[in-house]
Amino acid sequence: MRSLNKQQTDNVFILLENTRCSSDHRASLLFENPEYEVICYRNDALQGALRELDELREQGYYVSGYLAYEAGYALADKPDFKFCKRAKSDAPLVHFYAFRNVRRLSQHQASRFLEARTPDTTPAAIRHLALNARREEYLDNINKIKSYIREGDTYQVNYTLKYRFEYQGAPIALYRKLRSRQKVEFGGLLNFPEYAVLSLSPELFLRKQGTELESKPMKGTFPRGTSGEEDADILDTMRNDTKTRSENVMIVDLLRNDVSRVASPGSVAVKNLFEIQTFETLHQMISTVTGKIDTNARIEQVFRELFPCGSITGAPKIRTMQIIEELEHEPRGVYTGAIGYLTPHNDFCFNVPIRTCIAHADGHAEMGIGGGVLHESDPEAEYEECLLKARFLSGLNQDLQLIETMRYRADGAHIEHLEKHLQRLSHAARDLHFVYAAASTRLALAEAIDGLEQDTRVRLSLAHDGQFDITTTSLGPEDEAPSAVRLGISTHPIDQHAFLLHYKTTARDLYDSEYQRHQAQGDYDVAFLNHEGRVTEASRHNLFIEKDGLLLTPPLDEGVLPGIARDTLIEASCERCCERPITPRDLLDADAIWLTNAVRGVIPVTLSDQAIQTLTAWAGQETTYAVSN
Repeated sequence: MRSLNKQQTDNVFILLENTRCSSDHRASLLFENPEYEVICYRNDALQGALRELDELREQGYYVSGYLAYEAGYALADKPDFKFCKRAKSDAPLVHFYAFRNVRRLSQHQASRFLEARTPDTTPAAIRHLALNARREEYLDNINKIKSYIREGDTYQVNYTLKYRFEYQGAPIALYRKLRSRQKVEFGGLLNFPEYAVLSLSPELFLRKQGTELESKPMKGTFPRGTSGEEDADILDTMRNDTKTRSENVMIVDLLRNDVSRVASPGSVAVKNLFEIQTFETLHQMISTVTGKIDTNARIEQVFRELFPCGSITGAPKIRTMQIIEELEHEPRGVYTGAIGYLTPHNDFCFNVPIRTCIAHADGHAEMGIGGGVLHESDPEAEYEECLLKARFLSGLNQDLQLIETMRYRADGAHIEHLEKHLQRLSHAARDLHFVYAAASTRLALAEAIDGLEQDTRVRLSLAHDGQFDITTTSLGPEDEAPSAVRLGISTHPIDQHAFLLHYKTTARDLYDSEYQRHQAQGDYDVAFLNHEGRVTEASRHNLFIEKDGLLLTPPLDEGVLPGIARDTLIEASCERCCERPITPRDLLDADAIWLTNAVRGVIPVTLSDQAIQTLTAWAGQETTYAVSN
């Protein structure tokens, strides 16, 4: 336990939410301004850390945070667990903060709080979503589990994988977007100094109110239908599915046994067996286990007897945890541990952190997925169920569209640089997890340009689900490359680390608003600087400058779209063209400035008076980059 000063806690907060209740019900809890931190990395320090949680609670503090799944290996106190790879993770086993007060918020108030805490306008998005195990390896491990079941080692194993991905925008922005896609009863955002935990969990591990103890294990998953009628058929199938019911009842029996260790004799009961809850992307089977508990029960004892939740291990718990240790690649961390809080009155509530992401400050993140494996499990179906559970994350970019704007040349009856456009589209679809059918796209483009008799702008937009739209607009003299036009400079810097800048998408609110503003001032286009004060690109063009016989353009990692005309010009001028950081002073001192795009080609521009003033102000505080041979 360590005491904290205000500087250490300025950005630390924990928001625990129920977004399935009515919007005006104050069902969310906000913890701010922590005074103490309890963090533990070592097995031998875990019991002491849990005792500190009780001590802080007894001193009148609200205590909120998480236990990692790996804490369960230490709490089990089995000799063979002391040497397992999971017990040696470099991530915390326990990470809690102590707060003097808690605020109760409605959904509307929580939304306003999150909006105010989102530090910039960079839209949340993900890319490079990849599992930490190949499909073949997953299927092989499912068969190994079934072999263990046949041999009598276990009845059910909750086997998990891990998705890794990159994200842009603040973790709060990512949470807001996920939150809008998935309404859950036990969600939360833990905003810690070096990372954030984003939980969209529908599962309750333990809730204590006075002497009442409750757990809601969740086992059994079916996808949503495309209509109310199809949903009704799926629900009927789910209620009568033998595999789903046996998976659920095994875990209910395990939880009954675990709860009985801390509950008053004879008080444990099962309520609402095989209840089904419906979420945005799937249906889940949930049962409720209750019991009576001593109002003064200590959290150390409760976790020692019940943690981790049996729904995310399997049964019997200890032997199954050994099998998990053998087959899973790496520690689960927060995923399938417990997130929640204790009150000064010794009430508490902890979820099972499924559908939970860890977002690190460097833009990398991870999320675990998994499911219960039984003797009758079909390996392929289990794999598909894992993918289904991650759909709320893999579909995060569905509000975006990918765009390619091309020029059809009537002289030659072809789309200029078609292969480069389609290659860029294919790469973007792969990175951002769009469905893309190359053959049908080519065919549709060929049909769209068939019979065109003059030069035409061809715009292709691709939706996340693979649907696309193609529009054509004839080009007249006014659409050709203009001369003697002005370039403005935006006073709103961009985040060069926002990876969507490297893809042509509809996520361009800042670019569009600045373009319209500068058009109204008589500018042809507007260029942007990044947070480092270096020049990037214009809203609809890439940018080049000519200086001392060299043609210079900003590197892509400055926050630049890999434009088709940019790429073509670099190839054509390879001996005198190079990628270099361009400063405001470089732009002011350039011998010439050029803009490029695939429809209009190369356009000479001059700086507007506003641009000169803005660049001069930036140049006074910039770090100069030498422009030389």
